[in-house]
Amino acid sequence: MSLIDWIIVGILFAGLNLAGLICKKYIKGVADFLVAGRGVGRYLGVGSDAMQSVGAITILATWQMYYKGGFAVNWWMLPGIPIALLIAVTGWGVYRFRQTRVMTIAELLERRYSRSVRIVAGLLAYLSGIVNMGIFPIVGAGFFVYFCGLPEQFHLAGMTIPTVLPIMILLVGTSVAFCFAGGQVTLIVTDFIQNVFVNIMLFAIVIVIYRMFTWQQFVEAYSAVSNGQALINPFHFKGASEFNIWFFMAGYFFSFYLVVAWSPATMQIASTRDAHEAKMMKVMGLFKGLGLSLGLVLMPLAAFVLMHHPDFSQQAQQVTKAISHISNEQVRSQMIIPAAARHILPVGMIGAFAAVVLFAFISTHDTYLLAWGSILIQDVIVPLRGRPLSPKAHIWALRFSVLFVAVFIIVFSMLFKQSDNIHMFQAITGAIYTSGAGIVILSALYWRRGTSKGAWTAFIVGGILSIAYLVCKTAIEGFPLNGTIAAFFTSLAAILAFVIVSLIDRDPKFDLDELLHRKEKSDKSNLNIRQLIKQIPFADKLIYVLLFGYAFTALAVFAIVTIYNVRYGMTVKSWFEWWYIYVWIMFTCGVLILIWFTIGGIMDLIKLFRQLRTEKIDVNDDGYVRS
Repeated sequence: MSLIDWIIVGILFAGLNLAGLICKKYIKGVADFLVAGRGVGRYLGVGSDAMQSVGAITILATWQMYYKGGFAVNWWMLPGIPIALLIAVTGWGVYRFRQTRVMTIAELLERRYSRSVRIVAGLLAYLSGIVNMGIFPIVGAGFFVYFCGLPEQFHLAGMTIPTVLPIMILLVGTSVAFCFAGGQVTLIVTDFIQNVFVNIMLFAIVIVIYRMFTWQQFVEAYSAVSNGQALINPFHFKGASEFNIWFFMAGYFFSFYLVVAWSPATMQIASTRDAHEAKMMKVMGLFKGLGLSLGLVLMPLAAFVLMHHPDFSQQAQQVTKAISHISNEQVRSQMIIPAAARHILPVGMIGAFAAVVLFAFISTHDTYLLAWGSILIQDVIVPLRGRPLSPKAHIWALRFSVLFVAVFIIVFSMLFKQSDNIHMFQAITGAIYTSGAGIVILSALYWRRGTSKGAWTAFIVGGILSIAYLVCKTAIEGFPLNGTIAAFFTSLAAILAFVIVSLIDRDPKFDLDELLHRKEKSDKSNLNIRQLIKQIPFADKLIYVLLFGYAFTALAVFAIVTIYNVRYGMTVKSWFEWWYIYVWIMFTCGVLILIWFTIGGIMDLIKLFRQLRTEKIDVNDDGYVRS
């Protein structure tokens, strides 16, 4: 990178750290540290949630998926829009989870089942989470090496040191500092700031790509490769990548099954002002894809053109040379786009985009570090101890736990050899915990007949099957099953085990109304549908109208084009024309949503600081279940 690019990265990095330090003064108790005093509004929550879910590893995983799957990947995402709408509008999982007022998932499981279930769930979640996170640092650091044109290794005091190591230590260390400084308050605020900057930069990238490549070059590049039709036409299955219809079908299932099973995401839910605001955060989250996704999608597609069109043969040779030393096939496929992006973006934009990935790296790492670090303390150590910690000791225990996770993932990154696509690896390592947790959590919220023995069985079955897959995938070269499909079947096995054992166990029905605080005067669960609709603010009704229009348009387009394609067959030329229109619709809608959500997020930010300044601390609000 040029000096200008490095200066841009340095200024933005320093500004982010300053914002993190300012938030430190707002931490007064455990609830502030873990759930931001439960004062987060929907727009602030959406911005923060979007940023923690779009980390550096997610960017590279998305790039890898689109580089291998082409434009066709977008098609199989369309049915996911109405599915996500159904989940969000009904408040499936999210509304009831927030009603319980718990801080962590495992706290819910203790209140619903038993302390032993909480401990085993917390331990499984912790182990699954830190292994799942284990490749985050190395993948993110690898981006900076190949995007910034850094040497793969350097010599110091007679030792040869991989360049990724000091990068990992610096960036993971920064994430730890954010967690130490202000916990969830710092993460929410800095993630929102990063989200606004990242969205602006991604739209700028769309403009840069539009000026560098013609649409005709896209057509020619994709038409020239042997599996070009499969990359453009989603119904041309011959030559399609592993990111095919079955990959997305499994994804639709997980969107229902794991809606409140992943701890970093549920921390955002637990941080909202109330159950309605949590539900609206998820509802508004359906729009965020229109903002973030286009810039992420176009970069790998443009990189594909650069690597396969004769007009860019010189740049393609330089990219090939830059990654030729990477022996691991999976890592090499991940680093094609970062190396190609250096030849796409101009000076200044290179530095700004490096800052985008830098922010994405930090935002995901700090959220995940706090989530997994807090689980070890909240759901394993304190319950085993049998009595709560003092607020000061509790916060310091959380900080040391965060530091341990950081050290572990750096060591794991240096030792582990990746043998699966990023998405596949994340799916199966997460399944060590989530395959059993999905049904156990949903039962805790919706099914009175679920039992502790059923929960134990689900966790055991899911954990054993997921670990067995990881062993087979690592030990057997060319093992046919990918991680996402393996996680799907593992989850089905855990569901079956939970239901059978719970029905055999025949424990008395659990009082869900007490768990959900429905017996309080403020409860609205007994109102009929008409009364509930009347209580929805007018602005929220307008949002629902926009969402239903968006979702049903996507569903109608998917249905009509699918039927037409099955009956008549669309030409490759027609598919290219469709994707051209799709890109411009996404760009226009994304700009409008960015403006809307930024204004809403700033207003929510002001309300959060106002609440934190005036709140009264409850020292017993620490996640410990007192009998």
